[in-house]
Amino acid sequence: MNEIEVKVLNIDSNKIKDKLETLGAKLVKNEFQTNYMFDFSDKRFFDKGGYVRIRKSVDLIDKTEKIILTSKELISKDKFKISKEIEFEANNFNLSKDFLEALGLILRRVDEKIRYSYELKEGLIEIDTWAGVPTYLEAESDSEEKVIKLLEKIGYNLDQSTSMSLSEIMKYYNIKDDNRMFSEQDKKDLGF
Repeated sequence: MNEIEVKVLNIDSNKIKDKLETLGAKLVKNEFQTNYMFDFSDKRFFDKGGYVRIRKSVDLIDKTEKIILTSKELISKDKFKISKEIEFEANNFNLSKDFLEALGLILRRVDEKIRYSYELKEGLIEIDTWAGVPTYLEAESDSEEKVIKLLEKIGYNLDQSTSMSLSEIMKYYNIKDDNRMFSEQDKKDLGF
């Protein structure tokens, strides 16, 4: 499936959440995610804007855990970031990791984030807080027109958005592209 998205940086997440509630958006995810990013030794996925990932996500409401395997390949990146994404649920993290390593993939990085996902009829608005990175939002749907509509509904336009990847956002903020893990104090400050 193709994923079409843009990001808006430097947001006030509380203001966005209030706006989404006013619009009647449905909160479909409130998760703490740990992303294990894999690639081959030659970085053939990372260098082209893609990756293979195992994501452990913990629902912050009911504390259930999911393990999702994902392959993402960048198709196009102009005003919109368009990626081919293949994703499925797994039931065992260690077996998933062993499988990827048996294929020759190497664990390159581990990242943590908190994600709030809100659903509107046009698609998703996701508010992401990565460890050590200023919070931003993603507007995601299955068409460019719907992404534009999502932005407009929450008070933005396409010119205020970017198609930057997380690595590019890190460069934008002058943040080292390394593991991103919350400290215990960060976790307390974030309420868990």
